[in-house]
Amino acid sequence: MADIEPTRSAYTVKEHRRCIEHDIKPALEPVRLDKLTARQLDGFYHDLLARGLSPSSVRRFHSVLHAALDRAVKWGMVPVNPADRPTPPGLTRTTVSAPDVTEVQRLIAAAEEPSPILALAIILGAVTGARRGELCALRWSDVNWQRRVLTIRP
Repeated sequence: MADIEPTRSAYTVKEHRRCIEHDIKPALEPVRLDKLTARQLDGFYHDLLARGLSPSSVRRFHSVLHAALDRAVKWGMVPVNPADRPTPPGLTRTTVSAPDVTEVQRLIAAAEEPSPILALAIILGAVTGARRGELCALRWSDVNWQRRVLTIRP
């Protein structure tokens, strides 16, 4: 972790550490590094899925393990990376469909009474296609009143 910390965001480092301490170490620490097999890693991934983790979360665990084991190969601790051979779960693609105009109008009307600000956020989201986080990050300085332009930053 110390080697990758300077090149990753604080959040990524925190999440990697959590994965390692909470799940990877308890499951794999009893296994000697040079005895770790692809079958054991497949079993670990299966156990994570059985606990209810999503395939994308399990793939994140695989990514953390693979990178760490690549480093172990580089440092001569193991001859090959055992994470090269297991099969992490595939990702399932979900299709997202945008609501039609009547649904958006109903949503705005339902939000208007209890929260005009929420109604405005829904309108902005519908008109601009901005994500929720982008809408929440908007500031008055993002509005150019003269040019009638709203700048949405990632």
